[in-house]
Amino acid sequence: MVPDASKTSLGLEYFLWDKDEEWTWSDDRLIHLGTQECARLGLINPHEVEDGTVVRMTKAYPVYDQSYQEHVKTIRRYLETFSNFQTIGRNGLHRYNNQDHSMLTGVYAARNVAGGRYDVWAVNTEKEYLEEGQPETLTHGDRLVPVPVTVPVDEVIETVFARLDPLALGAAVGLVSAVGLLFATAILLFKGGEHVGPTLSLLKNYLPGFGATWTGATIGCVEVGLIGFGLAYMGSWMRNRGIEAYAMYVRWRGETEERRHLLDKV
Repeated sequence: MVPDASKTSLGLEYFLWDKDEEWTWSDDRLIHLGTQECARLGLINPHEVEDGTVVRMTKAYPVYDQSYQEHVKTIRRYLETFSNFQTIGRNGLHRYNNQDHSMLTGVYAARNVAGGRYDVWAVNTEKEYLEEGQPETLTHGDRLVPVPVTVPVDEVIETVFARLDPLALGAAVGLVSAVGLLFATAILLFKGGEHVGPTLSLLKNYLPGFGATWTGATIGCVEVGLIGFGLAYMGSWMRNRGIEAYAMYVRWRGETEERRHLLDKV
């Protein structure tokens, strides 16, 4: 790659964002940086460097978005109008190839210039080059790109806004409340004393008939169970009604947005 066979060239690659400070450095400063780093690694002696060149490559990596394949087809159709034009490498093929693939495209292009008929675009499209997973079908030149998830809107809404079972929730809350009160009263009764559960007995102001006795505990358990059932039942019912109203709004908004772009699909 250099005129003098006794010399060689070194290529250094720095990955930067266009907002990084190093991106705006002068060529001389970048060459000095590369020279110093190679010397620090023990690869060269700084005095051996005769010259350097800086190439700033913007947007060096292709992005495989949903429109990638159509965009590449448009570029290929245009480039195929030239009979003496060869494209190679990542930037030439708009493909994130490995180094061996990029070098192979260069070899094919050189052979084409010499009269060969190699399809440079066919490099790195074979199934065996795929690192993870095998697609069901691959046509010539296809690349794996993101695809939109096609899930019915109603199914999504039903999953996200799942209903609560008022009866089941009411029974669960009522049972837990009744057992909890019975357990607390039983502990005080077994503990005994001159005044059994004076603090807990204050619940009789809210639960008529409740007291720190077995009979009072039974009455209180029934009452607190019914109260817990009623509150949980009403709470879940109101929650379901609110969620249904919001789901209807989401569905209406989606349909409105779909109609807004209807002309784009005609």
